[in-house]
Amino acid sequence: MRLTPSVLADAAAEAVNIARADPVVWERMVGMGSAEMPAAMTATMLASDLVIHGWDLARATGQEYRCLDDTAEMTRRFVEDSSEQGRDMGIYGAAVPVGEQAPALDIALGLSGRDPGWKP
Repeated sequence: MRLTPSVLADAAAEAVNIARADPVVWERMVGMGSAEMPAAMTATMLASDLVIHGWDLARATGQEYRCLDDTAEMTRRFVEDSSEQGRDMGIYGAAVPVGEQAPALDIALGLSGRDPGWKP
Protein backbone atom coordinates (compact mmCIF):
# COMPACT_ATOMS: atom_id res chain seq x y z
CA MET A 1 0.00 0.00 0.00
CA ARG A 2 1.29 3.43 -0.93
CA LEU A 3 1.26 5.90 1.95
CA THR A 4 -0.63 8.94 0.70
CA PRO A 5 -2.41 11.84 2.41
CA SER A 6 -5.71 10.05 1.74
CA VAL A 7 -4.53 6.83 3.39
CA LEU A 8 -3.30 8.73 6.47
CA ALA A 9 -6.59 10.57 6.90
CA ASP A 10 -8.67 7.41 6.56
CA ALA A 11 -6.39 5.55 9.00
CA ALA A 12 -6.83 8.31 11.58
CA ALA A 13 -10.59 8.26 11.15
CA GLU A 14 -10.64 4.48 11.50
CA ALA A 15 -8.66 4.77 14.75
CA VAL A 16 -11.32 7.18 16.03
CA ASN A 17 -14.05 4.70 15.09
CA ILE A 18 -12.24 1.83 16.81
CA ALA A 19 -11.80 3.90 19.98
CA ARG A 20 -15.51 4.76 19.94
CA ALA A 21 -16.24 1.06 20.50
CA ASP A 22 -15.02 1.47 24.10
CA PRO A 23 -17.11 4.15 25.84
CA VAL A 24 -14.60 4.41 28.70
CA VAL A 25 -12.06 5.88 26.26
CA TRP A 26 -14.38 8.79 25.53
CA GLU A 27 -14.95 9.58 29.22
CA ARG A 28 -11.33 10.55 29.72
CA MET A 29 -9.81 13.99 29.53
CA VAL A 30 -6.55 14.24 27.61
CA GLY A 31 -3.88 16.91 27.54
CA MET A 32 -3.55 19.09 24.44
CA GLY A 33 -0.71 21.48 25.06
CA SER A 34 -1.54 23.33 28.23
CA ALA A 35 -5.27 22.50 28.10
CA GLU A 36 -7.32 19.41 28.82
CA MET A 37 -10.03 18.36 26.40
CA PRO A 38 -12.48 15.47 26.20
CA ALA A 39 -10.88 12.49 24.46
CA ALA A 40 -13.64 12.30 21.84
CA MET A 41 -13.16 15.93 20.85
CA THR A 42 -9.39 15.57 20.73
CA ALA A 43 -9.48 12.46 18.54
CA THR A 44 -12.02 13.95 16.16
CA MET A 45 -10.07 17.21 15.94
CA LEU A 46 -6.82 15.42 15.15
CA ALA A 47 -8.41 13.14 12.55
CA SER A 48 -10.14 16.13 10.94
CA ASP A 49 -6.83 18.03 10.88
CA LEU A 50 -5.28 15.12 9.00
CA VAL A 51 -8.12 15.18 6.49
CA ILE A 52 -7.89 18.92 5.86
CA HIS A 53 -4.10 19.12 5.82
CA GLY A 54 -3.89 15.88 3.83
CA TRP A 55 -6.03 17.61 1.20
CA ASP A 56 -3.70 20.63 1.37
CA LEU A 57 -0.66 18.43 0.79
CA ALA A 58 -2.25 16.39 -1.97
CA ARG A 59 -3.45 19.49 -3.83
CA ALA A 60 -0.15 21.34 -3.43
CA THR A 61 1.74 18.36 -4.87
CA GLY A 62 -0.74 17.64 -7.67
CA GLN A 63 -2.04 14.38 -6.18
CA GLU A 64 -5.64 13.23 -6.24
CA TYR A 65 -7.23 13.25 -2.80
CA ARG A 66 -9.98 10.93 -1.67
CA CYS A 67 -11.23 9.93 1.72
CA LEU A 68 -13.92 7.57 2.88
CA ASP A 69 -17.44 8.97 3.04
CA ASP A 70 -17.57 8.44 6.83
CA THR A 71 -14.24 10.25 7.21
CA ALA A 72 -15.48 13.19 5.12
CA GLU A 73 -18.74 13.37 7.09
CA MET A 74 -16.91 13.31 10.45
CA THR A 75 -14.68 16.13 9.21
CA ARG A 76 -17.65 18.13 7.93
CA ARG A 77 -19.41 17.89 11.28
CA PHE A 78 -16.29 18.87 13.21
CA VAL A 79 -15.42 21.83 10.99
CA GLU A 80 -19.05 22.96 10.93
CA ASP A 81 -19.18 22.87 14.73
CA SER A 82 -15.82 24.64 15.17
CA SER A 83 -15.69 27.00 12.17
CA GLU A 84 -16.74 30.18 13.99
CA GLN A 85 -14.29 29.57 16.84
CA GLY A 86 -11.61 28.56 14.33
CA ARG A 87 -12.02 31.83 12.43
CA ASP A 88 -11.93 33.80 15.70
CA MET A 89 -8.64 32.05 16.55
CA GLY A 90 -7.19 32.60 13.06
CA ILE A 91 -7.12 28.85 12.37
CA TYR A 92 -9.67 28.97 9.54
CA GLY A 93 -10.00 31.54 6.80
CA ALA A 94 -13.21 33.13 5.61
CA ALA A 95 -15.71 30.49 4.49
CA VAL A 96 -15.73 29.68 0.79
CA PRO A 97 -19.26 28.99 -0.49
CA VAL A 98 -19.59 25.51 -2.02
CA GLY A 99 -23.34 24.89 -2.08
CA GLU A 100 -25.56 22.85 0.19
CA GLN A 101 -25.52 19.80 -2.11
CA ALA A 102 -21.71 19.64 -2.28
CA PRO A 103 -19.95 16.52 -0.98
CA ALA A 104 -19.15 16.50 2.75
CA LEU A 105 -15.42 16.97 2.16
CA ASP A 106 -16.02 20.02 -0.05
CA ILE A 107 -18.30 21.53 2.61
CA ALA A 108 -15.63 20.98 5.28
CA LEU A 109 -12.97 22.51 3.04
CA GLY A 110 -15.15 25.53 2.28
CA LEU A 111 -15.96 26.06 5.95
CA SER A 112 -12.24 25.96 6.76
CA GLY A 113 -11.56 28.69 4.20
CA ARG A 114 -10.36 26.48 1.36
CA ASP A 115 -11.64 26.40 -2.19
CA PRO A 116 -12.27 22.71 -3.04
CA GLY A 117 -11.65 23.51 -6.70
CA TRP A 118 -8.21 25.03 -6.13
CA LYS A 119 -5.33 23.62 -8.14
CA PRO A 120 -1.67 24.69 -8.09
